[in-house]
Amino acid sequence: MSAGSSAQPETVRTSVATSISAVVSTPTTASANRKAYVADLARRVLVLRGLDDWIVKWDSAKRRAGCCNHTKKTLSFSAILVPLYSEDVLRDVVLHEVAHAICGPQAGHGNTWKAEAARLGATPKAMLPGWLPEPPAKWIGRCPSCGGEKRLHAMPRRVVSCGVCSRDFKMELIFKWEHLGRRVEPGGNYAKELARIRRRYMLREPQG
Repeated sequence: MSAGSSAQPETVRTSVATSISAVVSTPTTASANRKAYVADLARRVLVLRGLDDWIVKWDSAKRRAGCCNHTKKTLSFSAILVPLYSEDVLRDVVLHEVAHAICGPQAGHGNTWKAEAARLGATPKAMLPGWLPEPPAKWIGRCPSCGGEKRLHAMPRRVVSCGVCSRDFKMELIFKWEHLGRRVEPGGNYAKELARIRRRYMLREPQG
């Protein structure tokens, strides 16, 4: 290490790593409450890494468990997904985001971030495993022919037909939608597009 380097001495890094390992492995009374566990672990590890001016908050994301915002110095976790995950997975999520906070916005999921994530004890991968549980979808579309499903958390915006039954768009294969178990036709842009498609198909039909 060259003189004047801002990097931490090896003894300091080892001491910090040992402290983090102790924090991560120490049982907490908040374990039964996964949100409290995540918030507590995130704050403790941030402080140990000298990031005590960062804050921890919650969001309603359904497709990612955690997010790091360097501009606002904030770690944000999904209040919807966190209760669905095990403590081991949540520990990985927290350390993943802390590694982002340490490395800065330019690191992404590159080698610098991977090394820091591994040093903290996280799996150095960008994505969580695909087998993890998901919140139930509010919108379910079904193909009227094969019964194939398309699940969404928000109202569909575009009209689609079943790509399994045909690679070409077909009016008779447009997905039929249910919202919270009730058969409905989506509104907004979806309804406008569907009306245009219906008019176009009516014009194509032979007259008389």
